[in-house]
Amino acid sequence: MTVRGTTIRIAAATLAAAAIAAPTAVLAAGSYNTRADVRTLRPAKVTKTSARLGALVAPNGVAVRVSLKITTKRSTRTVTLGTVAARAPLATLRKTVTGLKPGTKYTVRAIAVNGGKKTSPGTTVFLTTKR
Repeated sequence: MTVRGTTIRIAAATLAAAAIAAPTAVLAAGSYNTRADVRTLRPAKVTKTSARLGALVAPNGVAVRVSLKITTKRSTRTVTLGTVAARAPLATLRKTVTGLKPGTKYTVRAIAVNGGKKTSPGTTVFLTTKR
């Protein structure tokens, strides 16, 4: 591991071994810092007009509000998932999002906010509704 400021970089080979002992190391996907880590979950139960979306959050000692930013070529919408307490070790938040358009490609990204400060945005996932 290499220490640079408050960030610790973990080699990819180390992540696989760490997955069993420390799930938050895998959540951090190569880095760990003092702000909350957030990852966008893969969409589930995708229909023509809805999808089950969510986020995996490691608060790292700070309470956070978690939302999803859902974007198409023409619009952006934000859906609130909830709040994760500072002492929570790891939290999964999910919500069925409705009002989607059939056959449309969406970009989904989870965002965690603590006291007005956004954490690094979560990973981006792609969703195409059924026709």
